[in-house]
Amino acid sequence: MRNTVKRSKKGAAILGAVGIITGLAIAAGLGLSSSGKNAPGLRQAESLQDAFVSVSETLAPSVVNISTEQVLKYRYYGYNFNDLFDRFFNFDDALQRPREKQYKRTGLGTGLIVSEDGYILTNFHVIKEMTKITVILSDKSSYTGTVTGADKARDLALIKINPGRKLVKAALGDSSRVRVGQWAVAVGNPFGYDHTVTAGIVSAIGRVFEDSDETGVRKLPNLIQTDAAINPGNSGGPLANIFGEVIGINVAIVSTSGSYAGIGFAIPVNDAREALDEMMKSGRKLALAEKSAGPSGREGKQNSAVFMGIHVANLTPDLIAKYDISEPAGTVITGIDQNSRAIASGLNEGDLVIEADKQKINNTDDFRRITSKANQDNGVLIVIKRSGKVMYTVLYR
Repeated sequence: MRNTVKRSKKGAAILGAVGIITGLAIAAGLGLSSSGKNAPGLRQAESLQDAFVSVSETLAPSVVNISTEQVLKYRYYGYNFNDLFDRFFNFDDALQRPREKQYKRTGLGTGLIVSEDGYILTNFHVIKEMTKITVILSDKSSYTGTVTGADKARDLALIKINPGRKLVKAALGDSSRVRVGQWAVAVGNPFGYDHTVTAGIVSAIGRVFEDSDETGVRKLPNLIQTDAAINPGNSGGPLANIFGEVIGINVAIVSTSGSYAGIGFAIPVNDAREALDEMMKSGRKLALAEKSAGPSGREGKQNSAVFMGIHVANLTPDLIAKYDISEPAGTVITGIDQNSRAIASGLNEGDLVIEADKQKINNTDDFRRITSKANQDNGVLIVIKRSGKVMYTVLYR
């Protein structure tokens, strides 16, 4: 009996040793070490993971949460249900005397620090008509924000806070280098969950997004499309590449439910940089969405744009009559900033821009798209028509 037990134990030990040796041989054949951490596949995955961690840590100090509040007042006729005297003794008078009530509407958004002294870029629709703006930094400190600039046509706005210290501004990339298929990382405040990081790829470039609200149809051209998760509250936050450089400002989603459905859009950072430069230089609100009736009669806002101090607008019956324009296409100059370099270009209000950077201009969408991609350091050729004569000038930054 004892010999049988000894032989059984000895056999089990031999089988165990054979199993260990076989396992080590298989592991060696697959390129795995005893810990498994040095496998080529795992090293690549870890490297990619480190890249995402680095993007998150790089962007975090430059991304802010924005909470907004709007006080709405309205008048009504009727008695106060909470007032017994009104209900039983003052009914007739209550129907003739207007009463006033108010309620608060709140919103959430994201912003991007673009200067060390407290300028923050966000979407215009985040701060539109809001009476109170609160900006919360990554360290949870909060400040009251003031709107110092707005570009309604591109859905961008500039907010200023006074932190009393230097802030970490974001690194802006070059959206002209963006390619379909590259990594895209979104950071924002979806549903109030601050500094949420999501990742995906660039799904497409040059997209046009349209929606409508009480003011009419809104059209945003030349957008970056991504499948990185973007939800309500992400608006105004950055879309970055794998190096932590901002390539876009998240602005909209397509969804039947109102939340993430795999299609999100961002304003290319080069377009945003142009608007940012104008807003920071002028220090005033840019009224770029005046009323108009577009060619279809559906648009309630005029597609306008600004470039190096030149304000342009789509042709409308009123503008055609005002400036005596006979051409069917182009974009008309409606004003020139007095403190801009364009003031010395020879351009005048009422000039019809028909080409920019040697490309035909049919409307402000063309103008905005072409000028945003032009090399402004080498000069941008602008061709106009004035009183039937073709003229040109070159604008330098």
